[in-house]
Amino acid sequence: MRNEANQSEPNWTFRTICRVGILYWDFAKTRFGKLAKKKKKKKLVKKKKRKSKRTKRQFLDEEYDVVAIGTSLPTVLICSILAGEGKKVLLVDSKGDYGSETRSFQIEGFFDHFDESITNSSVNFGNNSQWYLNLITKFFMADGELIQQISNMDVLKYLEYKMVENISIFTEKKMLRVTSLLKNLLKMKGLGMFEKRRVKKFFDFLDQIKNNENNSSKRYELNETPFETIIKTYNMAKVSRNMIGFGLALSTNSNYNQEPAINTINRISTFRRSEEKYEESPFLFPIYGLNELTTSLVRDIESKQGIILLKKKIGSIKRDTEKRIVGLEIDNKIIKCKQLITSAEYLPNKIKSAKQIIRCFCILDHKIPKIDEDSSCIIIPHIDLNRKNNIYISCLSPKFKITANNFYFVTISTVIETSSPHDEILPALELLGDIKKFFYQISDYFVPINNPVKEQIFITNSFDETLTFESMFENVQYILKLIKGEIEFEEESADFIDEKKEKELNK
Repeated sequence: MRNEANQSEPNWTFRTICRVGILYWDFAKTRFGKLAKKKKKKKLVKKKKRKSKRTKRQFLDEEYDVVAIGTSLPTVLICSILAGEGKKVLLVDSKGDYGSETRSFQIEGFFDHFDESITNSSVNFGNNSQWYLNLITKFFMADGELIQQISNMDVLKYLEYKMVENISIFTEKKMLRVTSLLKNLLKMKGLGMFEKRRVKKFFDFLDQIKNNENNSSKRYELNETPFETIIKTYNMAKVSRNMIGFGLALSTNSNYNQEPAINTINRISTFRRSEEKYEESPFLFPIYGLNELTTSLVRDIESKQGIILLKKKIGSIKRDTEKRIVGLEIDNKIIKCKQLITSAEYLPNKIKSAKQIIRCFCILDHKIPKIDEDSSCIIIPHIDLNRKNNIYISCLSPKFKITANNFYFVTISTVIETSSPHDEILPALELLGDIKKFFYQISDYFVPINNPVKEQIFITNSFDETLTFESMFENVQYILKLIKGEIEFEEESADFIDEKKEKELNK
């Protein structure tokens, strides 16, 4: 029995040694095999990075269909549309951030922009990172042409916005809510029941036009009949007429009364569709400010293989013998292009100032006293102030995440008509109550004076004083039609500069 036990012991040790060896070999293969694979992957990644660096260096030698200077909102929007149509787009800016006029400032940067120090202020404005203020405050119409365009471009997936709760008009010393919804009309303060009935009849007339073919009327030829002729038949008070003309139609002056009725009716229809979309208010504003829209459009350009360059030295424009653009100097290198798009600030010798606009930026710790809602817009018609242009007020609450808690950001804007512009906006300042801090800014409204078709240089207009983006988008559509050759440029309506004056301006 002992001999049998002694004979079985070596067999048992030999088996265990073999098993341990096999397990060790399997472990070594898997362990060192994984390490080898990781090393190979790292090498492949390094090679890819080298290739991408080479492509970035070589882009300056390429030719582009469109080169755009500046990242202002109209310029970026045009580039995004053209990139979606297959154009090869290069967007370049000498600055280091997006937005130009619509870029966002934190509260300390906002003070610095107006050469003031926030440390000298007695008001505690809270955390600096909670503020995103804009020098331009404009709103989307919920069913306007701009929101339709960016929704078709799938840009809204990058953007989040909220509704402005109240649109009002201050006329005849009354604060009236601008609305076409029956439920809001019945609650409206400042109008009697008989006056509300007259306004309701006018809305019924608009509904009949909407239901008819080609938006026509059986009683009037809308393309020829002035709007004033139609609205007089309803015997409405001046307050109601102002609410319809300056509020629903968003007319900037009284010329809408003499214009063909179809123009004003179309603007009213846009307002009504936008209001009916959310059954509350027609105006929308992006969370964190307007720079979010510009940033979203930049992302859209990059997704369509467009190239964006910031902090670049922009040189002279290269032309052929017919003064048509053939290239642009960027960082001392010539970039070939067929067309150039830019904002007014980059080509001062090809623009003129059509008017001057004053804007007053106010910071409040309360909502506007005569308005029940936190966020609002107010229109003061020019006819109540013996002026030629309306005064516009916008108030944004903390829900838009552009201010710290318990603060409101108000912008007042109008066209300057006298030598004392600060006094022109006093009627608006009186509606705000106690103001914690305010800033003034006077800027020019620039329009191009070159021949864009001949030079293939397309310059966008500056932002006007109105509340919405509708006028800006009209200018964008006009430029796009010129770029594509869908319309002819009217030389008679343009204010050209001669060659001698252009040389003097260049100097």
